[in-house]
Amino acid sequence: MNTRMVNENFISTLTYIGKCKDPLASKERWIDLSGLEEKEAIAIREIESIGVGVTAEAQKVFNDLSKTKIESIGVGVAAEAPKSFDAFSKTYPIEQDLVVEILPVPVMRARDIIVAANMALKKKIFAQKISRATNGAYFLMDEKMRKVAVFKPEEEEDGCSRKGEKANREVAAYLLDFPKDSEEDGFGGVPPTTMVRCMDFKGDREKRWAKGSLQQFIPNKKWYVHGERSDAIFSIQDFQKMTLLDIRYGNTDRNQDNILNKEGKLIPIDHGECFPTEFDRYRLDWTVWEMAEIPYLTEMVEYVKTLDVDKDLEILRTNGIELGGRAVFVFRVQHMVLKLGVLGGNVPKDIGHLLTHPLSGGTSESLGTLFHKCMTRNPTDVTLLMDSLHDSIKGVLQWAREERVLRREIKSIGVGVTAEAQKIFNDLSKTLPVQWVNKDILVSGKVRIRSPYHDDCVTGGTATARNQIKAVLKKVRQELQLGTGGN
Repeated sequence: MNTRMVNENFISTLTYIGKCKDPLASKERWIDLSGLEEKEAIAIREIESIGVGVTAEAQKVFNDLSKTKIESIGVGVAAEAPKSFDAFSKTYPIEQDLVVEILPVPVMRARDIIVAANMALKKKIFAQKISRATNGAYFLMDEKMRKVAVFKPEEEEDGCSRKGEKANREVAAYLLDFPKDSEEDGFGGVPPTTMVRCMDFKGDREKRWAKGSLQQFIPNKKWYVHGERSDAIFSIQDFQKMTLLDIRYGNTDRNQDNILNKEGKLIPIDHGECFPTEFDRYRLDWTVWEMAEIPYLTEMVEYVKTLDVDKDLEILRTNGIELGGRAVFVFRVQHMVLKLGVLGGNVPKDIGHLLTHPLSGGTSESLGTLFHKCMTRNPTDVTLLMDSLHDSIKGVLQWAREERVLRREIKSIGVGVTAEAQKIFNDLSKTLPVQWVNKDILVSGKVRIRSPYHDDCVTGGTATARNQIKAVLKKVRQELQLGTGGN
């Protein structure tokens, strides 16, 4: 009798076929082992890559050699392609793996996606090209024709100085989105993303390896129509986490198409345009959202305190990702902007405006103009340049904060209104953008509360928003009654 022992974690599907009289009768017991061999092969490769009882130096030599071998395969010179493919296929036979992860540090949830995509490709279920994508992007399917991942091959990247920049940045955005929870979801919600080589994903006659980024597919429920947004469906926590990511990464293309709605949870995607080499191409559409004027929550402030740019760069190097000298410098400045802004009490809109366009009023300085001025004063000394940038950025953010506070104070005083009305306004302003319109309170630019500020005086906006405001009105009336000795 042949016995094969497997770890229970490798069994992804059990199918109940029927009830047998004798539970020990092997011919009458059934189990669906679909996908078991693929997962077992992955585990064996992981075990084989760890030397037992060897020194750290020896293990590093092994890792460096294995990385060099993988990086030398695939998209090189045509004459070397057959030789490279033969060497690669000895480790990863095409019959076994059509999609292979190549990051030194594995993305565990990606393994299930890779197994599902491999099984589909073996059955000639090829990838579907995403027609609306600017660069080459493909949906990888599973056996049931369900979308499981988005693959972006390096060879189809446009608008970058060297192939692979955008794929590396897609992966970097996930690697640096820490800490990860038990489901491998990062702090900011970037879907699991890894670097892979994919074979025959389009069903081409010429079978060759294509390298690129692979990201878990997230179904999206449309949250805007013809430019009309419904961003109020997202929580303030999800919104602020996205802004932290965008400021930290220097996102140059955060538009509404790369913000997904997963049953009310905000999921940020498409980070190939992050980690720029300049300071003047940012696009952050969220600066006009109403939530952009709400101060950062304590949770966000504490998170920013933990960030360390040198640790970030080490994580990327460990996974074989080098941003490049100029991009590394900009990344360090982005960290500086994030910490000075969030820890200094600025709201997302303050920081977003510094990045995207000159501030109005007493100064006309953007991050780009600040950099060029500081560069003129310190053209060669990087330390002096960073110190000068630090002081200039701090000054502009402080000015923006003070001007915003002054505007809010002016708007927060109702002329000729009762103490009750002013208290209602103050309580609402703690969590929502509000302003006086004569003696009416306008909340989020949509809901209006008219004098005498009772439930039946609330109009406009959604039913949910009106109910939220009515709850505040009730609380204020109760507090005033208690304060005056009322019942």
